[in-house]
Amino acid sequence: MTAESTVPPARPAPTPPPSQALAAEVQPHIRPDRVQVLAELRSRQTRAPRRADLSERRAWPLRLGAILLFVLGAAAAISDFQPSGESGQTRLASGLICTCFALGFAMMTLADRRERRVLLTAANTDLLTGLPNRRMFMEELSYTLRKRSFVSSKPVALLLIDLDRFKLVNDSLGHSAGDDVLKEAASRLRESCRPSDKVCRLGGDEFVVIRSPANHNDEVAQLARTIVRAFERPFSFHDQPATVTASVGVAMGQPGHIQPEELLIRADAAMYQAKDDQVSGLVLYKPETRMPDRTRLKRESELRTAIDNDELVLLYQPQYNLATLELVGFEALIRWNHPELGLLTPDKFIVLAEESRLINELSLWVVREAFQQVDEWHSDFGTRVKLSLNLSALDLRRTQFLAELSQMLDGKEQIARDLVFEITETVLLRDPEGAAASLREIQAHGAKIAIDDFGTGYCSLAYVSRLPVEILKIDRSFVAKNNTQRDINLLHAIVELGHSLEMSVILEGIESQHELGLAIAAGCEIGQGYFLGKPMGRDQATSLLITRSKSGRQAMSAPEEMNRLVA
Repeated sequence: MTAESTVPPARPAPTPPPSQALAAEVQPHIRPDRVQVLAELRSRQTRAPRRADLSERRAWPLRLGAILLFVLGAAAAISDFQPSGESGQTRLASGLICTCFALGFAMMTLADRRERRVLLTAANTDLLTGLPNRRMFMEELSYTLRKRSFVSSKPVALLLIDLDRFKLVNDSLGHSAGDDVLKEAASRLRESCRPSDKVCRLGGDEFVVIRSPANHNDEVAQLARTIVRAFERPFSFHDQPATVTASVGVAMGQPGHIQPEELLIRADAAMYQAKDDQVSGLVLYKPETRMPDRTRLKRESELRTAIDNDELVLLYQPQYNLATLELVGFEALIRWNHPELGLLTPDKFIVLAEESRLINELSLWVVREAFQQVDEWHSDFGTRVKLSLNLSALDLRRTQFLAELSQMLDGKEQIARDLVFEITETVLLRDPEGAAASLREIQAHGAKIAIDDFGTGYCSLAYVSRLPVEILKIDRSFVAKNNTQRDINLLHAIVELGHSLEMSVILEGIESQHELGLAIAAGCEIGQGYFLGKPMGRDQATSLLITRSKSGRQAMSAPEEMNRLVA
């Protein structure tokens, strides 16, 4: 018999538990701030239910010992008491000592128990709103799904609520007002839910509601509608109204057949679809509900290399003098020519740039490109061409950015005087003194300052008048479709107040002949919008300037309706 090394058959790879398989499947769809939540949810699946207070359990032996000492001490004092004699007095004294010790020990135990209870409550409660916090939510969701699997076959509903426009309130009115919004939001959620519902604050401006049992879809949909309607009432802070709406994502799961993390992912996906919908404010998860894009880290890495790879471009939207129809300048609008997704507008990457601290680098790139372009136009046509640029709030807070900008403006007064730096109202309200100082530093080089999207925030003209602002750029919402006569009257009043403060007034977003007529009737000097001219590349913008230089008056892209309205 020959000795041969026999190789045992390979064992099949063990099948991962369902929770691990699910985690691997849905991991690409998990938001970065959800990773920790879902990890803790999964870890709780292997633990036994802990509904009792562990500190309270550990206190039972102490309390039992204190009671026994009290009983023994009292018995010794009563049975051995003698009116006279040294022995009786000694026993009485020892009994009293034991009794006092037992009473003191019992009091210490009760105080320890009370302190532990306070600490446990603080660990499980959101101190701002008084609601259960994220830790308690994870315990409640895991326990509810386990408990319902033994008690009833009715599903469990999870509602994820996100506050819309909360960041605007926080930036405009301050963190104190933001805290008031969160406390009022918690109160409205409690009023909208039944006592057995679990209302928790997940973190930031996100809340969750656990309804168990959920009898049917219509019942949960009615609860979601009630929550959405509760947030339709404006919030008020020192007589300043603010609108903060809610987007609700609803997911339902059968206990014993769904993991907590999967239920949370479904509710998250439904909530993001509700935010995109912006009509009903609520979405009930269905199998065809699209998962939100979770490629944030990849997009951030791509954005970091976009400048070096020449993927950023500037488009130029023309601005016209509404009295003469003359082309007076452009607004430079940044675009990201993504190699896979095509031309991306700022709303697709500016927030990412701000959160990843790339906004200063992008802004400096825009300023350098604008400098070069204005210099070329000056050399080619010998005439002044205004060019407006957008600055972020983070730009004004970074001393390094301001230093580099000042270095670029030094000795370039001829170019600087044709640059207009646009900022939003929220920039001024967040840090008014710091913003004013930064704006004066920029203005000292000859550049002009404009307030962009005026009327969408909480800034007043009286406040703007104290700042180095020379141009007021009114948001298009005042002339958009379905606006009332009251809105039009408000537009006229803003234009008149702007003129009284010696500011030029620009109306942006003109998209129809009717809106153009409203802008002219209100007295706006400059207009901008798709009806007058769409954002265009550098060559096409240069062609407009060539036409203007030849004719002395730009009329090539100005529609015929403009000539008729002015006439």
